[in-house]
Amino acid sequence: MPPVISSWRDAILAALAEALRVVLAGIPVIIGALVILIIGWIIAGIFNGLTIRLLRALRFDQIADKAGLDEFIERTGVKLSPTEVIGLLVKWFVRIIALVAAADALNVPQVSVFLTQILLYLPNVIAAVLILILGALVARFVADVVKGAASSADLAADTANLLSGVTYWAILLVTIMAAIEQLGVARVLSGTVLTGIVGAVALTAALAFGLGCKELAGDIIAGRALQTNISPKDKITVGEHSGTVEKVGATSLVLDTPSGKVILPNTEVARSTVIKS
Repeated sequence: MPPVISSWRDAILAALAEALRVVLAGIPVIIGALVILIIGWIIAGIFNGLTIRLLRALRFDQIADKAGLDEFIERTGVKLSPTEVIGLLVKWFVRIIALVAAADALNVPQVSVFLTQILLYLPNVIAAVLILILGALVARFVADVVKGAASSADLAADTANLLSGVTYWAILLVTIMAAIEQLGVARVLSGTVLTGIVGAVALTAALAFGLGCKELAGDIIAGRALQTNISPKDKITVGEHSGTVEKVGATSLVLDTPSGKVILPNTEVARSTVIKS
């Protein structure tokens, strides 16, 4: 055999032998990494089930529904309940731990570092979700209190809903900003952009409140004037309505007529001819 061919053969055989040695040496490492992944996936499934059971025992879905989180999740197209979403986050938290351990076993530091960064970020996501839930609950509660107080003050239903809505979205905006800060996104956005967003929302709310309260202010002013001339139990006629005055409220007059109670806005009464009998 010519020397050139013999040297080529020896080189090829040496390369194949080295490759086989590397493969054989790496098989235990690969098997170990696979075992880590399998165990990690099993533990992740167990933690997912335990988390869902715990949250359901705590009636987490009902709490999230009151906060409006259920509706938000449905709008995103996710077909999972809030409990299942949290369970999924916990499952992937454990899975990523297993992936990091497997990457370390395979001696792939770049993958390990990347997965570790994701692992360290997941608690921020969970914390942001909890902030949103708690903030939405507080916003809903305070908005209901404002609506109840407005109704007790004899404000019109539209006005009460407007005040309640402005209160809800104002608190929810602060909550969203807190959640964004928790995620670290706020540090990326410039202060000017954040100020612009807050200013735009505040301006919109102020305009809506001002336009909505224009009629309310007229009713309140008219009510003050009516209370000096009309008292409960007075028998009056306002336009086509005749009956006994039951109440002169802050924004409306309640008239007990033969056909039932009639509620008239104070501005309408003030503009009409009132006949006292």
